[in-house]
Amino acid sequence: MGLKDETVSIWYRADAGADLQKIGAFDRDDARASAAALSMEGGTNRSYVLQSIDDAPVGLHLYDYVTGEVIETLYQNEYWDVEDVWFRDGKPLAVSYVDDAQRIVWFDPADQELYDELLTALGGDGLRISVTSRSRDNDRMLVWAGHEADPGVLYLFDRAKRDLKVLAPLRPELDFHLLVRPQPIAYTARDGATIRGYLTLPRGREARELPLIIMPHGGPFGIRDTLAYRDQIQLLANRGYAVIQPNFRGSGGYGADFYDLGIGEVGRGMQNDIDDAMDWAVGLGIVDPGRVCVVGGSYGGYAALWAVLRNPERYRCAASWAGVTDWDRMLRYDRKYLSRAGSRRWRRQIEGEEGFDLSDVSPATWARRLNRPVLLAHGTRDNNVPFKQFERMVEAAERAPVPLTQLVVHGAGHSFARKRDEKQWYDALDSFLAQHNPADQLNAEGEWKAPDNLLNDELFTPLNIQQAEPENADGPDVDLPSETPESPVQETQ
Repeated sequence: MGLKDETVSIWYRADAGADLQKIGAFDRDDARASAAALSMEGGTNRSYVLQSIDDAPVGLHLYDYVTGEVIETLYQNEYWDVEDVWFRDGKPLAVSYVDDAQRIVWFDPADQELYDELLTALGGDGLRISVTSRSRDNDRMLVWAGHEADPGVLYLFDRAKRDLKVLAPLRPELDFHLLVRPQPIAYTARDGATIRGYLTLPRGREARELPLIIMPHGGPFGIRDTLAYRDQIQLLANRGYAVIQPNFRGSGGYGADFYDLGIGEVGRGMQNDIDDAMDWAVGLGIVDPGRVCVVGGSYGGYAALWAVLRNPERYRCAASWAGVTDWDRMLRYDRKYLSRAGSRRWRRQIEGEEGFDLSDVSPATWARRLNRPVLLAHGTRDNNVPFKQFERMVEAAERAPVPLTQLVVHGAGHSFARKRDEKQWYDALDSFLAQHNPADQLNAEGEWKAPDNLLNDELFTPLNIQQAEPENADGPDVDLPSETPESPVQETQ
């Protein structure tokens, strides 16, 4: 595939010795141009593609580039996009989609039977497995098994011998009895949109008036959180915090309409969804409204910074890893890596309607009035959100009423490639939250109580950007387990 003058062209050759032939050309905005060509059928103009047809969820289709027709739909889920496809000898072997966790649909009944047998052998209920690699003859496989409260184990499976051997537990130093399972939630945003996400509760605690960490994901567009094991979630729950991961509008996996709800809503509608997650938890009595902080990385780091600047009356503190602080400068930086048309499209997606000033939702613009504690952290070799975004915020907040807590991780990029970098962030976050939003403590009677030394903070005036005050939204009943079942994966070691 190639792009020239806003036209996407598809080229094909039947074998290594043949000449390339153009078999299709479409306007960049044509849905056919955005279809992900996965595998061509040899000697034909047909390809397996992932594509949304008539605004339905993305499905796996066999597509003819010459006629422009879908020849066959191999799999289409009613609600969820197909996100991945496995092939064997050029033919689809299985597809996966994500509702709350990854689900696999096998096309060959024999493969489905084998998958079910492995699932049963490894413990069954609540467990998820994934074949990460396989031999060409399909006789040997690397199989991962785990779940959202278990980082999992890697096995070698010999199909002919029906032999399953442990190769490596992924977090052998962790006591899995201390880990907790996140659970799916849904709540209604102030405009009526349904927002889904995940709630993790501290182990062995009553789910009542807990301190809360809201942890929005990065992106922001097309990305989402799922039911998956995450070190940071388990760390925060272990320290006594409830954690909510809201999949705010614009998140991926929920269809085109939900994605489009996020266009132009950076710092506005997306931020409302984060605020409304807090209101949902407070309304159910799970969370103490006076002990809520926002923590995130990348766009989530931006959302954390913006939370305490836009609504300091809501949040005690914020912690940002690699967060955007100045949107205009960020979009100018992005232009280096995008075509002119691509840059315009990206700006429209972030900015929304013409005439909206992105500085109005940029933390650096309002940093001078920062009156909540903020942990601002960044890696010096970040190529996604450049380190200059960190420096811009530091300079802008120099005279703020509350000084920034700064963490510079030298040599780190946008995410953590080295364990020591990740540990620096966790150590700083742990210390920062213990100081500015301490979790409950056991008193002499053996009861969990909020610390006596919490500051009686006055309420501050929010910025006048959002259109409506948040409302408590009704939510579904939430299971509040006090214990986490023992891990069937770890028991097999």
